[in-house]
Amino acid sequence: MGTTRANKNREVRKENYRELLSNQGHLQVVIENVEKLEDLETELDSSDVQRLNAAIGARMKLIDKYVPSLKSVEYTNEDGEVISPIIGVQFVGVKAD
Repeated sequence: MGTTRANKNREVRKENYRELLSNQGHLQVVIENVEKLEDLETELDSSDVQRLNAAIGARMKLIDKYVPSLKSVEYTNEDGEVISPIIGVQFVGVKAD
C-alpha cells in the first residue's frame, strides 16, 4: 500500500504553507508580543494586554492550522506501512533458584 497522489499533493501543499508562514514571520511576531507581555518595565493597560493576547491567539491558530502540534507519532516500516502502536506490555516474573 503506497502513498496516494492525493496524499502526496496534500504534503506538498502543507510544505508550501509552512514555507509561506515562515517567510511571513508569524512565529517571530508571536514571540515579540509574548516578550512585550513579559516585560515588567513597560506599562501596559488592560486594552493593550487584550490586543496582544488576541493577536497572539489569532497567529497561533493560523500557525496551528498548517503546522499542527504533534499529538502522536506514527511509525512506518520500510514499505511505508503504518506499524500498530504497542497497546500494552505484560511483564512475566521468573523465579530464580
